[in-house]
Amino acid sequence: MKKLLTGITAFALVITSAFTSYALAFDAGSGTTADSAVITEEDYARGESHSYNGFLYYSCYGENDIIGIGETKTIVLHGPPDAVGVWSSSNPSCISVDANGNITGVSKGSARITCNFEYIDNKMYDYMTIECVEVKTGIYKIHNSSENGYLTIDRNNINSGVVPVGAPKITGNPSNTTGQMWRIQYMGNQMYSIRPYLMMDFCLRGEGPALVDIKDYGTAGLNNATNTLSEQAQWWIEKSNTGNGYYLSNSDMDLMVEDTIYLQGNAAGVLSFAQNGQEWALEEVTDAPTGINFYDTESGKNDTESSYPLTVLMDTSKTYRLSDLGLRPTIYGLCDLTELHSFEWNGSATAFSINKYTGKITPITLGSDMITCKATTAWITVNKAVIISIVPFESCDVIIQNSNSKKCLDIQDITVSGSAAIINTSDLDDSQRWHLELLRDGGYYITSVKTGRYLTAPNTPMPEQSITVKDSEPSTEGIWSFERIDTGNPDEYRYKLLPRHAAGHLSLNANSTDEGASLVEGNYNAEKSTWQIYTVSDYSMYLRGYEDGDTNMPPILSACQNSMKTNAGLSGWGSTGATKAEVMLNLTTTRMAFFLTHGNYAAVQLNATENLTTSDLQSLGNSLFTNLKFVFYGACSTGSGGASYNQNLINVTGSKGVDCVVGYRGSIMVSECNAFYAPFVEELSNGSTVEEALAVGHEVALENAAENGRTPSMKLSTLCYYGDLTVKPCA
Repeated sequence: MKKLLTGITAFALVITSAFTSYALAFDAGSGTTADSAVITEEDYARGESHSYNGFLYYSCYGENDIIGIGETKTIVLHGPPDAVGVWSSSNPSCISVDANGNITGVSKGSARITCNFEYIDNKMYDYMTIECVEVKTGIYKIHNSSENGYLTIDRNNINSGVVPVGAPKITGNPSNTTGQMWRIQYMGNQMYSIRPYLMMDFCLRGEGPALVDIKDYGTAGLNNATNTLSEQAQWWIEKSNTGNGYYLSNSDMDLMVEDTIYLQGNAAGVLSFAQNGQEWALEEVTDAPTGINFYDTESGKNDTESSYPLTVLMDTSKTYRLSDLGLRPTIYGLCDLTELHSFEWNGSATAFSINKYTGKITPITLGSDMITCKATTAWITVNKAVIISIVPFESCDVIIQNSNSKKCLDIQDITVSGSAAIINTSDLDDSQRWHLELLRDGGYYITSVKTGRYLTAPNTPMPEQSITVKDSEPSTEGIWSFERIDTGNPDEYRYKLLPRHAAGHLSLNANSTDEGASLVEGNYNAEKSTWQIYTVSDYSMYLRGYEDGDTNMPPILSACQNSMKTNAGLSGWGSTGATKAEVMLNLTTTRMAFFLTHGNYAAVQLNATENLTTSDLQSLGNSLFTNLKFVFYGACSTGSGGASYNQNLINVTGSKGVDCVVGYRGSIMVSECNAFYAPFVEELSNGSTVEEALAVGHEVALENAAENGRTPSMKLSTLCYYGDLTVKPCA
């Protein structure tokens, strides 16, 4: 762009930047006849000034626009690389600033702190308005010099958000209890709120009490406070005439007085107002804790660990509230509920999903992930790590069985502390029972139920090195974890057993003799290193039907399991082709067992080659049936006389301590039993008694017999039972 200037002999063009001024001058001089000049302005601009907000921030936690008298904070230029700032204060008598951005509170008032900086061809600036206050927000003990006592409130009289009007008192000796700690918070316009220092809980709704002027009586006490404090709860805090303390005066203009807070006469007196006032010393509590605790609802104590471990049972169909799992976050120290802006869960987890705001988690797979609990208030942000482990089992007794050989983890020699653990036959002896103790970090101790000894792995695992047992509680060598193996069937649960302290997995010995178990490094062998864990389940169902492959069985089994899950929320195991080993294990690790198959007084069929017999049951000790509460034999003649009525399947099962066992004296029709089964189980799952459920099932069986023109075979008159029919197995 060109500009023509005429009729001049000289001119000057002045350009002023944020830093300095530049002048461009032209003088035609006496030796020229030109009375005009052309000035060319380039098509690009240099030296422009811009404001880029957000380039300045405090390098320390605190209220971002407040500073106390005598306090120093640092403002950081977070601008372009290599930018150098020039700092200035609009009111250095209140707040001064040096060349490095360090500001210092000088006196009450406010100042605009500006930083000018240059980047390439651009001149930029940013600013912050800072207010200097008499007393900075914090935790204080308030000391009365004339009475030599400390302002104190009884914590027992303060309930979360519902606080009666009360009078603080003075106690002679200082203490570290929160009853003598007060949070003085700057509210703006040189006004403050004064609140008792209280631990506030995120799970509660309400606000903390504040020190207020009670208008009707002219005395100072405690009353409820809101987020926007009334004038009665706002205070001036000003240096006293002597300069040795502070006057605390109420700001309620309706009183039309300027009295200051005053102690009435004695060390236990209430607070009132007087013209002469009293001096109060504010002793800042610099060691007050600041951060987030997690309240452990089981122990009733606050957990102060740097990272809180939490375990969640693996169930993808459930959503867990962390507070229900014993995790309840509380904020303490220099924060209270009235200042809370947000509370979030942050982190990238693969073992579970988590709602950022509610903290509800849904398990995805076994494993551990760390998330962060973040609380943000008006002037501070605090974080705490939480390690959440998704685990397969709660603490419980189990049987650990090799999936391929169907043999169980056993104790080789219970008299020797250091004996090796071996694989033995499935004799269901107590030596094959192990207790899983779930640890807070998601690992497990595995101890022998019979001996109390701990299953341990070698400190330096080597191929084929035997695992051992120990009397005393081990360290890392005794901590185990489970890794689920994907078999392609979502309802099939198989695991690797892994030591926490080293690589390797529990396996059968490579010599294939099945004489021992060892810790094996290297490649995973499905036949030798896959394990089934039998825990106490709610129910087990064995539905063979008329014969193996009966097409009626899958739908009936599915209907029964859905009733259990939907109505009673129970979990269990069902099969249409169970083996004897599986049934024997499950009978000793379940609460309810159901059969739908063929049978007689001495046995029920499990598959084409195996039966469950009275002899099998008699061979097991009664202690193995502690969990079993109810058994139903949907088979012919399980309650008939046989060679000895007392030795039929019903009575032998009941003699093991089972609360209720049900069967039939004579033959029952397959079609009736099929019709009976699902309504019977559904009624049980609704919480009914065995007797009530039998009536519902028999009614359906009776209808089936009538439709087919037969005399019903399933009826109460042919029923044989042991125990009490009024028990409610699913209640």
